[in-house]
Amino acid sequence: MYTSAALFMTIVSVFSILLTYFFLEENYVGIISEEEKNQDPYFVLPKFDRLPVLLLFYMWWLMCGVVCVESMAAPVTIAMYNWSREDAVLYNGIIQTVSCVFTFIVNFSLASTKLKTIDNRLLLLCGLVFFEVFFILHMPLPFYPGPLDRPGTLNSTISEVGRCEFDWCDSTPRVPLSLYLVICSAIIGLGFPLISSTSSSLLSQIIGPRKQVFVVRKMAFILSFQGTVQGFFAFTGAFSQFVVSLFSTRLFELSGYKWIMIYHWSIVTVAIISTLFLWRRLIPLKMTPSNGEATRYKLGTFYRM
Repeated sequence: MYTSAALFMTIVSVFSILLTYFFLEENYVGIISEEEKNQDPYFVLPKFDRLPVLLLFYMWWLMCGVVCVESMAAPVTIAMYNWSREDAVLYNGIIQTVSCVFTFIVNFSLASTKLKTIDNRLLLLCGLVFFEVFFILHMPLPFYPGPLDRPGTLNSTISEVGRCEFDWCDSTPRVPLSLYLVICSAIIGLGFPLISSTSSSLLSQIIGPRKQVFVVRKMAFILSFQGTVQGFFAFTGAFSQFVVSLFSTRLFELSGYKWIMIYHWSIVTVAIISTLFLWRRLIPLKMTPSNGEATRYKLGTFYRM
């Protein structure tokens, strides 16, 4: 039961590697090459705005961290609804399948309908609002029913019914099951694609048509990372999944899911405020500045007359 998904993904991954190796043709569409630069001696590629790029890195950290909440669905539902381990795996699998249907519909709409003409910043903000609603409703709010059932409070063996076996169970209410089904399928399924697709799109637009090199400066040290901004963008998400998974598991054992939800709600709130604050800077790189406008590039500053 637990290994079948891993075996299936192993087969899919091997198949993907073969497709990539034999059929992928690398082509930097839209990237300005050195030949194109040499053809125009007056060509200048402006520097991109680093603060919005860092904000989008933060968005990717946020979104990949939310995946950890989904990975904890089984122990959370066992504690809240007394599901057996088998039922938790089955029911959460169905919930995530429904969530994927919503994600597919949104991604298809972004690619094939008038939804793709909407400002990416607005779509990103909508995705963050969906996440905000999800984490607020997933908190153990005081008016929810409870507390959770402890071992010995039900006339059933532990092999038949799961229970909450932690000290915090006595003071923790449960999210109503009907509400849990809605937020973990529809709400989270709508939020994921709105953040992932628009974050990647905005990042490409902001950095412009360049082979991307990212430089991090900290105090007196300068660390240069040769590679692409997109590579560090992906690394941010992978590191988020590693770190958030570790402390979320420990936090769940110590205090339940309350502080996990508060953490995620806090970073989503910061993301919404930051998006509104940097709204006018989350725009594509301006290749042709206005006349007389000072524009920075790698060799200094230039003016268009």
